[in-house]
Amino acid sequence: MRLLILLLTIIGLTPCVYGQEDHLEPAKDRSQYVGILKQYYEQVVPKLLTSIDEKSLARYLVMPSFSSEYVMSLEQSADKFILKLNSCSENYWYAKDRKKVRIISSEIELDADLANKLQDLFNLAVQTTKAPEKHSVGADGVVYTFSIYKQDTGIMTGEIWSPKSKSKMAELVRVSEMYKRYILTKGQKRNELITETDNLISRLKE
Repeated sequence: MRLLILLLTIIGLTPCVYGQEDHLEPAKDRSQYVGILKQYYEQVVPKLLTSIDEKSLARYLVMPSFSSEYVMSLEQSADKFILKLNSCSENYWYAKDRKKVRIISSEIELDADLANKLQDLFNLAVQTTKAPEKHSVGADGVVYTFSIYKQDTGIMTGEIWSPKSKSKMAELVRVSEMYKRYILTKGQKRNELITETDNLISRLKE
């Protein structure tokens, strides 16, 4: 029932929702949401951003339909780069008691080379954000939001809903998920991560 209400609310606010062009799209203005959808975002996003720098160098927010929501954030502290991961202990939307949903946190220090590659990747993706030429409405799926921060421009954001397989945006999600696994595995497969990031940066420049 909640999913149905969510879908109807989104459709009511924006009749044409997510397009499928191979680029990020402008993030939806969630301040326009009403009812339980507004309540959901006002509760879950601040919860996920606990101990996350509002000026993240690169941020990856994932809002699935059924599995746990999570956010990954690249931050700099003095001369160190820290990649943080905050995940809900269960899907917040469907939680029977939202007060019992915990935030599970992990982090890892990145060397400057890897941190710069992640920033370059997100910068390329976000800076090509544009409105879709065609629109389609989606129900179940995952919304991926990418953000960067620069002193001259502030926070820039783009998002994509369940990108098509093998598209550039699908690869962006796949490589971002590799960084998530890099945190959880405490730094395994660094060389593979560098190679995949470099390959995608080259593809995004095409």
